[in-house]
This record gives sequence, structure tokens and C-alpha cells, in this order.
Amino acid sequence: MLVPFIFVTRRLISLFVVVFFRGQAMFQVFPLLIMSMMNLMYMLWSQRYKTFAQFRQEVINEAIVYIMLICFLVFTNVALDSTRKDNLGWLVIGLVATNVVQILAFTAREQLYTI
Repeated sequence: MLVPFIFVTRRLISLFVVVFFRGQAMFQVFPLLIMSMMNLMYMLWSQRYKTFAQFRQEVINEAIVYIMLICFLVFTNVALDSTRKDNLGWLVIGLVATNVVQILAFTAREQLYTI
């Protein structure tokens, strides 16, 4: 019953963090990292999804968001050389692409099963 409220509140907090802490990347990443970790723990604890496939999809999505936030946290370290930052950027691009392909595949499979 509180699940939609929790997720909308999370989105609003994320929006406010990004808007009010612009120019301060460290203060943007830490709250989002903590919220992502709390959301992942909540999903694993409550298991509120009807099917295991949907549960697995959401857990993988949240885990990828968490890993990308950790990469962004490393980006805020100015002591890294440009080669490492480039490699980290390619890792983030790969994670985003993997996440998008996975979501599209899951959605297509669900749509084909309903036909």
C-alpha cells in the first residue's frame, strides 16, 4: 500500500538532490547511493512482485543503478588520470546499454506472452 508513495518520494528526493546540489557532485552522489542501497535492501526483503522474473528484473535494475553511482563517485575523484576516467566512462556506457537491452528484452518477452 505504501509502495507507490515510497517510490514517488524517492524520485522527488532524487530530483531535489540533483537540482539543489548542482556543481557539488559529491553531495549529489552520496544521497542517491544511500537511497539506491536502501531500495535494493527493501526489494530483497519484501519481495513484493508477483513473478520471480519481474522481481529479478527489478533487482538487476537497482543493482546496476547502484554500480553506476559507485562509478560516478569515483568520477568525483579528481586525482584520477584521464585514461582511467575514460575506461570508467566506457564501463558506465556499457552498464547503461546492458540495462536498456535487458529492459527491452524483458518487456518484449512479456508482451509476446500476453498475445
